[in-house]
Amino acid sequence: MKQTNFSAKWERLCSCLFKDTSRALRALIREDESTVGYDRNDVRAKAKQWLIAHWPSMAAEDILLAKDHFGYLLPLNWRSL
Repeated sequence: MKQTNFSAKWERLCSCLFKDTSRALRALIREDESTVGYDRNDVRAKAKQWLIAHWPSMAAEDILLAKDHFGYLLPLNWRSL
């Protein structure tokens, strides 16, 4: 496992434990950008599940960031602003 993958997973775990959705979102983005091939598909599936589950607790700027980075993965009716 690459160091960046480990740090992204660690950050996401800490963010989930402490309910910091902004840090968790950024960790998912870093993990997505640092993986390649089929591993990237797994990260994106995980990100989609996380975003659908956590959008009620996300700040407006994090929702925009999520739409910019993972918007093509999300359903059309996902948290419109």
